[in-house]
Amino acid sequence: MQVKIGLCVVFMISIGSCMQAQAQIKSTDVPKTIDEANPVYAAVEQSAQFPGGVQAFAAYLGKSIQYPDEARTNKVQGKVFATFVVEKDGSLSDVKILRGIGSGCDEEAVRVLKMSPQWEPGKQNNLPVRQQYTVPINFTLPDK
Repeated sequence: MQVKIGLCVVFMISIGSCMQAQAQIKSTDVPKTIDEANPVYAAVEQSAQFPGGVQAFAAYLGKSIQYPDEARTNKVQGKVFATFVVEKDGSLSDVKILRGIGSGCDEEAVRVLKMSPQWEPGKQNNLPVRQQYTVPINFTLPDK
C-alpha cells in the first residue's frame, strides 16, 4: 500500500507539470503527422484529459500499477516516460515507452495505460482530434 500511495503522490506532481507545460504551447494548428486526413496533434485548443482530471488519473495509476517483483527485488526506482495517442473517441493507441527504467516497470506502465478508461478527446475548432500525449510515471519504493 505504501508503494502505491508514494507512486500516486509523486505522479500527481509530475503529471501536473507535464500537463501545465503542454497547456503553455501557443500553437493551435500543429499536426504531429503528415497524414492530413487524420493528423495527430501535439498541441490543441482544448487538451485531452482523463475523466475526472489529473487527480483522477493519478488515482487510477496508483490503484492499477503493481510494482514488478523484479524491480522490487533489485530496488529499481525512477521515472518511466510513456507516450500515446488519445483518439477522437477517447481511446488510447500507439502506447510506447520513450525512456524506461527496466525490470518490468516499462511493461507495467504500458499495461496500465492500455487498460485505461476512455479519455475526453482533445478538441481543435470545437471538433475532437487525435492528440499525442506524454506522461512521466514514477516508480518509487517506500523508505524502510
